[in-house]
Amino acid sequence: MKNNRFRLLLPFIFLISILSACNGGNEPTDDADTEEAAGEVETDPAEDNEAETSKVNGESEADDQGSSEPVVGEGRLELELGETGEIQSTIGSYKVTVSNVEFTDTVDEETQPEGLVFAVADVTFENTSSDSLMVEDIADAWVYSDETELSTENLYGYNEVPVPEGEIQPGDTFEGQLLFHYDSQGGGKLQIGDSTYSNELVWSFEGPGQS
Repeated sequence: MKNNRFRLLLPFIFLISILSACNGGNEPTDDADTEEAAGEVETDPAEDNEAETSKVNGESEADDQGSSEPVVGEGRLELELGETGEIQSTIGSYKVTVSNVEFTDTVDEETQPEGLVFAVADVTFENTSSDSLMVEDIADAWVYSDETELSTENLYGYNEVPVPEGEIQPGDTFEGQLLFHYDSQGGGKLQIGDSTYSNELVWSFEGPGQS
């Protein structure tokens, strides 16, 4: 009789064991979900907005700094007397016109040795930048003959052809003269601007033996 009762209870014992095993297997899943939820870090929306604003401001400041840098021109422009070109340099932009080149043997009672003459160029500068420019900073120039290609820079210290000086406000012009030594009877070129700090403008002119 006892054996029959045990046989009747055996299926129930086996079912309880299966149910207990199933409940035990679900527990690690609950723990993993809890750990994952605990590992998530909530961020403050205000902090996100501050970071984004700082990034935008930083990009704006970089753009402003980049736009303040002067635009430096490149290349070489060949011109004839009376024509105008524009220089884009590290100190600003300005237009230049060389209208005439004349020659003389004597300046301030100084006579050139044989084979040399003085070349006097009539020039006009126009300030096209947003800041004022000093004429003496933009009046550097060179002449060289087509025969020798020996360049000479404009001369200083002569009273009859004084060094261009003064301030040019934006939009204003300055007319003056540049003085050079010239070593040929043939034609040559006058250059304003240099590739180290700007583009180059070059005017062709006839020599003293051609006019």
